[in-house]
Amino acid sequence: MFKIAKSLFGNSPDTPLPPHESANALAEEFSSFFITKIQNIMDQFDGLDPLSIEEEPQEIGKPLVQFSPVCEDTVRKLIMSSATKSCDLDSMPTKLLKQCLDIMLPLITLMINLSLQMGHFPTAWKEALILPLLKKLGLDLILKSFRPVSNLVFLSKICEKAVAVQYKDHCKLNRLYSPLQSAYRDDHSTETALIKVQNNLLRAMDKDEVVLLLLLDLSAAFDTVSHEILLKRLSGRFGIHGTALKSGSNPIYVEGNSRSCSRGYALRNRTLNGECPEALYWGHCYSVLTPHPSEILLINTVLGCICTQMTLEHTYHSNQV
Repeated sequence: MFKIAKSLFGNSPDTPLPPHESANALAEEFSSFFITKIQNIMDQFDGLDPLSIEEEPQEIGKPLVQFSPVCEDTVRKLIMSSATKSCDLDSMPTKLLKQCLDIMLPLITLMINLSLQMGHFPTAWKEALILPLLKKLGLDLILKSFRPVSNLVFLSKICEKAVAVQYKDHCKLNRLYSPLQSAYRDDHSTETALIKVQNNLLRAMDKDEVVLLLLLDLSAAFDTVSHEILLKRLSGRFGIHGTALKSGSNPIYVEGNSRSCSRGYALRNRTLNGECPEALYWGHCYSVLTPHPSEILLINTVLGCICTQMTLEHTYHSNQV
């Protein structure tokens, strides 16, 4: 139905590409552009030692030291609830894997449990095919109008989901989520964030108040996450240690991540030593980078001084909209 709708509205299923002489040359250009873009942003932080940033220690009732083994029923639910999409790097199509799941399930469960228990993420699961997609129809067909989308090995996503389930349970048990966080939480989403913002706007309008909405959009925010700060925050604020922290540092591709920029039959292999391309990430770790209450207080203090002088009320939201 969606394919028919796209064809009726004139939307081509193939993403338009910049003018090029060969697919190989274009793949090389995209690969170099995406990596250079991140490097240019990171160069602006030269001289800043991530490990010098002080982290406020937080008491954790029950630290997470070791991930628990997952049972076959859990793995089956994770696989069957996942979209039936395949990557060219997969050993077998996802559709066929689901059809043969009764046979493959014990082996897949064993692989995931060994990864969690040893704190090792297989190198083959760190590879991805990168497809450049146009950010918005109508943009000029130049490199900066495209964004990289990573196509991951199916089993790597299943392993990440197994980790994410236990990580979220740990955050709920120890009440580690920020009160204003809407990203990467059950029963929360961009919709709940927008509802809260809309409610604040309507309440202010009922009081005949003037509302100022300030939105911050960071360029390549997910791709420029500092791994050192991330791991330090996981340990200091969220009580993740031992093999669990080691397991967390592997799925997020801290080092030695192999990346291919592909379009059609054009491939260019690249090794990333400091970048986290979007979707090549243990996504739920992003929640640990949301502002801590003390940081919210600091921001509110700065904004509060300005707003107080102007007799304006203000509210800070740490939601990722």
